[in-house]
Amino acid sequence: MGAAMAKRGPDGDGFFLSPCSRVALSHRRLAIRDLGSPGAQPFLSEDGQVALVFNGAIVNDVELRSDLEKEGHVFRTRSDTEVLLRAYLAWGDGCVARLRGFFAFAVWDARRQRLLLARDRFGEKPLYYRWGEGEISFASDLRAFRDADGRHPPIDPLGVRSYLLYGYVAAPFSIRHGIRKVRPGHILICGGGAMFEKPYWRLPSDRIDVPQVEASRRVADLLEEAVRLRLRSDVPVSLLLSGGVDSSAVASHLGAESGRVSAVTVRFGVPAAAGSIAREVAGRFALGSWREVPMGPGDLEEEISLAVGAYDEPLASSAALSTLRLCREAACHGKVALGGEGGDELFLGYGHYASFSRWRAWRAWISRVGAGNLGAGGPSLRTLSRDPLRRYRSLLCPAFDEAEVDSLLGPDEDGEWETRDPFRLHDDPSLDPLRRAQRLDLLTLLPDALLSKADRASMAHGLEIRLPFLDHALAEFVLRLPTERIVPGGVPKGLLRRHLGGRVPPSVLKAPKEGFSLPFLEAIDPEVSRTLGTRLVEAAIPGLSLKGVPRIAAERGERARAQRWMLYVLARWHAAWR
Repeated sequence: MGAAMAKRGPDGDGFFLSPCSRVALSHRRLAIRDLGSPGAQPFLSEDGQVALVFNGAIVNDVELRSDLEKEGHVFRTRSDTEVLLRAYLAWGDGCVARLRGFFAFAVWDARRQRLLLARDRFGEKPLYYRWGEGEISFASDLRAFRDADGRHPPIDPLGVRSYLLYGYVAAPFSIRHGIRKVRPGHILICGGGAMFEKPYWRLPSDRIDVPQVEASRRVADLLEEAVRLRLRSDVPVSLLLSGGVDSSAVASHLGAESGRVSAVTVRFGVPAAAGSIAREVAGRFALGSWREVPMGPGDLEEEISLAVGAYDEPLASSAALSTLRLCREAACHGKVALGGEGGDELFLGYGHYASFSRWRAWRAWISRVGAGNLGAGGPSLRTLSRDPLRRYRSLLCPAFDEAEVDSLLGPDEDGEWETRDPFRLHDDPSLDPLRRAQRLDLLTLLPDALLSKADRASMAHGLEIRLPFLDHALAEFVLRLPTERIVPGGVPKGLLRRHLGGRVPPSVLKAPKEGFSLPFLEAIDPEVSRTLGTRLVEAAIPGLSLKGVPRIAAERGERARAQRWMLYVLARWHAAWR
């Protein structure tokens, strides 16, 4: 299993076998802190009774080390790995609540004859497991679950259904049968032939209110602290700079460290405004260097081929391709990169939030006037009264609706998906539309699409991405604020924008939203249309009907193009991973 994850940790490997030969731990290391061998893993307690394997970073390790030293602990390394082990020895399972950072880790405690698995609050780091007949195996990557003959576990129809509906595979499902994901903010405990999972952290539901000026000041302080903690590194640091609000906000808080941070921007096609804005940001904050990575239609085939090998689950977002290219460039100059993921979710910056709110307003109006009074517009307006979750899903991923997915996979006759759909399980209808949508994104889209994309793209190149907006101290403060504080006057990211006024170049705040999604996928659509049927036949995806594929391949329009792209990605992925 360790060898299968070599790319995630190219700097070393380690292995632990318990004296009873019942427990084996394997680790691949990406050396970021305490670069010598003392920080190598698996990391054992002095008596050899507790063993730890750990992926990620504990960014408040300096502060935790001080607390533990006051309790009498003596350290033999400078690594955050040892801090994590001693935190467990001192505080047991409760140690997880004291951690700031991003992590997936496992602790084998021979004294208690049990295994503890833990995943960070937002799911920045992946953690898969397979449980059966009193045994568990776990890993950071699905490729680690291949059998002795090199074969992957079979495809899970529920994972495929999730992909076709949402464009990604939502936890707790995976694309592989029998393999599940530890959910963000959860620990999983195995011992005595039993296994159970429980949360150690939840999205805050209580509300606080402070004046707008105070809210802006607190955001400034917390974001500055989050960036400072994530700059702790013994290797060079880069910034993935889109030219948008979020990554520019991170740049604005680098402070005295900005000179040792380089920046990388992806440029789509001809020189664009994003490139000039990113250059302006890099100059404003005196970053160590700035590089622009060009990407055009001619790069798509190469990037698709690389992506299907890097992503252990299919992911429809075109940003999976550009992020992979960006990480490849950043890895040429260091092992750590800061990013701006999480800003849209915390500060309500997505366009689909406003669309969902408008739809809810229309829906409320229809319920008052009655669909029968809508006249000639009745039939089209009646569609506005559909299930809110279906409507929201269509805003996120408009390619396939439920009926179309049923035609591809067969109907959900036993209702298994209906009862286990992660969107329905995470939904809270009592919230206002903006906060309801935000909750769904934080619990599904963010961990299973955006953070999955960032982790796989970075790990494919031996790069660690750190995301200051997902510092839980910052997130908890923002999430507790009333909606009108986060979007004052209805302006998306209004709170963050007010904080950045005067800090970042005005062009950042005036420019349209920038990200890493490709603007030229239509350039490859003719090739996708021509080869889709052949690729799906060759991929032989279990349970997928090809009856409607000729129609999908021939239809015109943006929605049909999105359908083709999703099926094309699935076919290319399965052909590489079956």
